Amino acid sequence: MSKDVVRDVNSVLSSIDADQPRPAGSESVIRGFIRDFDRHILHEKNGLLAIDKPPFIAISGLGSFFRFGLWEIVQAVTGEDYHPINRLDRDTSGLVLFGGTRNDRAMVSRLFAKGEVSKGYIAITEQFEPKISGIIAPIIRVEDSPRVAVGIGHEAKHAATAFRQIGEFQHEDRTYSLLSVHLASGGRTHQIRAHLSEIGCPIAGDLVYNPDGQGDFVRQQLHSSSLSFTDTRTNQAVVIKAPLAPDMHARLSQTFVAIGR
Repeated sequence: MSKDVVRDVNSVLSSIDADQPRPAGSESVIRGFIRDFDRHILHEKNGLLAIDKPPFIAISGLGSFFRFGLWEIVQAVTGEDYHPINRLDRDTSGLVLFGGTRNDRAMVSRLFAKGEVSKGYIAITEQFEPKISGIIAPIIRVEDSPRVAVGIGHEAKHAATAFRQIGEFQHEDRTYSLLSVHLASGGRTHQIRAHLSEIGCPIAGDLVYNPDGQGDFVRQQLHSSSLSFTDTRTNQAVVIKAPLAPDMHARLSQTFVAIGR
């Protein structure tokens, strides 16, 4: 990142949309993200830029009620034509990869399509059954709903999710589990959220798939923690990791018990 980029928050917001922009997310979070942009850079090499996205910022305002999100902010701050390669839900935190050129994006997109990109997540869920190590079940959109569900039909798409419990903790007289979640391919919309709900341990704070489990969680407790693949242009392994989001880390209080497997 160029050291001479001056990140005046108001100037960045004005450069995106001078007509009273409505951000795709919490304005206070967005302002803090712009101010500390460099701290959110996880990887910057060979035309690829990885950003640690805070929760409450959508990837983009395009096609939504909002005018801008992470995509537009990254372009405004860097002055480069970066486009997102993977996407996260607004309230999911963690790693988002951008490509600077069409060729950069196409290279990684081809790897996603071939299942050659490994994606890791961390999730806090309702109490997990440790005998379950994963689920292979097709995902299908629910008509007139933001949900997807496990189902069959010509529109259903193959989806496989692997889980590993790495700890548990008590909160408000309930037991929650900390899971390491792995996707061996690009993943489907809401795949992790729907699969965990299907096996009876939905993500804490997920209003869509766990409406009765909100508690005092202000967002779904899901974090994109890692991304790895081989850059076919250089034949070098690319491994990118994002530290656990502060709000999720704070949940792991003194009652947290690590579970080794």
